[in-house]
Amino acid sequence: MPGQDICPWIPAPLDVMRQKEQQIVDNINTTAARLGFQPVHHFSDVFNHEAAFITELPMFDS
Repeated sequence: MPGQDICPWIPAPLDVMRQKEQQIVDNINTTAARLGFQPVHHFSDVFNHEAAFITELPMFDS
């Protein structure tokens, strides 16, 4: 199920939202395949991850 539309004040039919999400997912999966990543099924899968990284950048240490 696609997430809430970015412009909720502009009505969008659910089938249009699903079609647009599928286009995004197809683009993600094309790139993911080239990079050796697992495919996603929904756009929200992009934000599901099991790893967390703590990094520091020298420019922020001052």
